[in-house]
Amino acid sequence: MLLDAISPLDVLLLNTGSRSTFVGSAGGSVIDLTFASDTLSERVKSWRVSGAYTGSDHRAIVFEVLPAGNRRSNPAPASRRKWSVRTMDRDCFGEMMSGVEVRSACPETNGRRAYVPHSRGPATPPC
Repeated sequence: MLLDAISPLDVLLLNTGSRSTFVGSAGGSVIDLTFASDTLSERVKSWRVSGAYTGSDHRAIVFEVLPAGNRRSNPAPASRRKWSVRTMDRDCFGEMMSGVEVRSACPETNGRRAYVPHSRGPATPPC
């Protein structure tokens, strides 16, 4: 459903790394996502998950946006992958996700799993 909702927007995912954006009593996960247009993404600098106290079980996502007309002086590293859901191969994505187990960070789920149609595999229901 998320892919269907953002597909017409033609945006790019800016998240990098694997540091959890949500940390609960049962563990953490990367649940908070940052999207930007292709044009704006070229001006985003220093995207990171902050370790600063927020008073929440969600960590702050911090980044800078350079003024219009400016771009990063050093291009994004090759390891930073950008993708567009508008042009993605859903069958390939489903195949890749079929072997991935998603663990819950929510104690309320008690290990229950839900079927996610796009991934063709089990996933944990949301909190």
